[in-house]
Amino acid sequence: MTSIDSRCTAASAEAPPPTTGRRKSLLFCPTCEFESSADGNWIVRATADERELVCPDCRSTVATR
Repeated sequence: MTSIDSRCTAASAEAPPPTTGRRKSLLFCPTCEFESSADGNWIVRATADERELVCPDCRSTVATR
């Protein structure tokens, strides 16, 4: 039978890696670099089939859903 070593090692005792401080649900405008959460300051243009998220600064379409 093999024994299991349950001691803490330096690698397992380290703190998790630091976060970048950005939320994962941020959208970025590729034209002017505006950023906001998906449910944030974007202009929403709704049609019968989809909705467009438009940058409030430069009016570029960022996403179509």
